[in-house]
Amino acid sequence: MTQLVVQLVAVLIAAGLLLAPALTSAATLNLAWNDCGAAGAVNKTFACSTNSGVDIIVGSVVAPSGIDSLVGIRATLDVWTSPDSAATALSDWWQCGAGGCRSACITANFGFTSGPYTCIDPWGGGATGGLDYAPGVPGINHATIRIVGALPATSQVHLDEGSEYYLFQITVNHHQSTGSGTCSGCSDPMSIALTSVGLSQNGGMNEITLWGASSAVVTWQGGAGTSPNVPPVQASTYGQIRSLYH
Repeated sequence: MTQLVVQLVAVLIAAGLLLAPALTSAATLNLAWNDCGAAGAVNKTFACSTNSGVDIIVGSVVAPSGIDSLVGIRATLDVWTSPDSAATALSDWWQCGAGGCRSACITANFGFTSGPYTCIDPWGGGATGGLDYAPGVPGINHATIRIVGALPATSQVHLDEGSEYYLFQITVNHHQSTGSGTCSGCSDPMSIALTSVGLSQNGGMNEITLWGASSAVVTWQGGAGTSPNVPPVQASTYGQIRSLYH
């Protein structure tokens, strides 16, 4: 999956989509369980009594003006434990990176053709991408999720200002929650914040970077607070982004 993300970033840079200066916008980013924004839930409670099933986190955006040729997104999310202390390590259940207790327990996709249908699907089933999950970043009690998704440059999309659009879905599976091979910490309170999203347009013109707020935080088992304690990721060059995956 990491190699796929690198390849997609390479596609974006080849099309000139990650080089343009980023503009700050006041448009709204939302993060919720099961559906977009107010239609979804803030908190997810799981009894940790089964290894089957999944939970879905949905990222969405109330579009700013000027998005006339969207072809890709890049998003950064912060995951942290409770209490939010540098001495409190992320639990094994949330060790989803390569070699972790639940490696590959989190995946991303951009498919909304089968629902939900509350907000607008800008991708129409045509976007591809993936995520990188980095535990221990920026500290042992955190993990960073980086998502990249893109359409073919010929499939650019116009977003209507003020309308809410689906961006991505994150699937959290229940593997190793109980029984033999259990990874501890399923019941630990956690929070996940969508800290930034870059909306990339065809030709690299007027890329817009949006910053998360309180509406872009979801909690697990009651949560670890409502505000991320790290600053948003700033706009990056291709070389800086690519270095994160090596």
